[in-house]
Amino acid sequence: MTELQFPTNEEIEEAWRGIEAAGPGAHETAVLAMHTLRNNRLADGISRMVDVYCKTLGIPASKERLVQGLVMGAVVTGLNYGLRIGDARVVAATKAPTDPPTALTETELWAWLGEDDQVDIAKQTGQIGLKQAQTPAGMIPMVGVLRQKMEKFFPQFEAQALRFGKRIRLCRFTFAEVVRETDHGT
Repeated sequence: MTELQFPTNEEIEEAWRGIEAAGPGAHETAVLAMHTLRNNRLADGISRMVDVYCKTLGIPASKERLVQGLVMGAVVTGLNYGLRIGDARVVAATKAPTDPPTALTETELWAWLGEDDQVDIAKQTGQIGLKQAQTPAGMIPMVGVLRQKMEKFFPQFEAQALRFGKRIRLCRFTFAEVVRETDHGT
């Protein structure tokens, strides 16, 4: 069984834009509504939710159909979002990246890396990660394309290494491959 991956805020926003653009009478929405009515498991789930809501909230039997319509609308909306997010993920996963420009393939990244240095030993994981330094903009992870700029933070990292006993290293990274790229832009 695959692990569930919850949608990101960006995926939800993109799905919402698609649903809004299609409008309330969109073909996908009508198909999902019919599927919700005809699928025994979905219909049973909706009936159970309606029963629970009516009993919990003290809604009279005469209003159950209204509650059923609201619950069905919520289920169809959720299915609509799920369908759009799933389709977008499939497209993103199967889209072949374009050839990267030469300037990108020749770019080097410089980053300060080290083990986590939590004061509380119980919270230390031993994982390697980006180290942060104090800048005028606050504490930010130290990674950049110019080695000279990264070298400026050596005194801060030397002090961290002395305090926590964990070695910190300035590392150079070179281009390997484009793993994913945006749909928009040139």
